[in-house]
Amino acid sequence: AWQTTALAFAASGDPTNARRVFRDGISANPQEPRMTSAYTDWLLRSGNTREALAAVRMLTNRTPSLIGGWVLYENVCDRAAAGCGAEARAGLAKAKVAYQVDLAPGESPPAGLFARIEPD
Repeated sequence: AWQTTALAFAASGDPTNARRVFRDGISANPQEPRMTSAYTDWLLRSGNTREALAAVRMLTNRTPSLIGGWVLYENVCDRAAAGCGAEARAGLAKAKVAYQVDLAPGESPPAGLFARIEPD
């Protein structure tokens, strides 16, 4: 519903509300790559390269083991000709071998004796 509403606002020439609904949808579903994908696609078509890159970077920061997030990051980097494709490919390579569960939205990282083990 978020994506459909945002795209309807965009189609009606209301980018302010389109952006607001996209952001609200991402806030409500911060680990959902399809919403971020639709948002970055719209941003790139609107010429907002920096905002598109920021949105996809937020997704990969929140969900570092989500392979689809890194694939989207690489795609956005390529479409934006931003020179960040190598960073996206490195993140994708790590995600393919990092067997971990991403933190739930709003959950703080554990502050105990145990730490996340991440491959170098």
